[in-house]
Amino acid sequence: LNHVKISAIHINHNLRGEESIADQEFCVNLCKKLSVPLTVENVFVNEKVEKGESVEVAARRLRYEIFEKCKSQYVATAHNA
Repeated sequence: LNHVKISAIHINHNLRGEESIADQEFCVNLCKKLSVPLTVENVFVNEKVEKGESVEVAARRLRYEIFEKCKSQYVATAHNA
């Protein structure tokens, strides 16, 4: 699989204060340790919720808007739930 290039993106939704910052720092440190290029995006979901939209739906919408800008052929998502 030498032709496969892997990179990561961390989207900080800024919904959980210090926990959000800690998650971002974890991703930065892990990617650095693994030599995986990382892009960090910060969005302030609470400021971007549209009329009739829940915070969860707004976060998903914003996340996928960011994914659309990625120059990747594939995007794999993960969640910590």
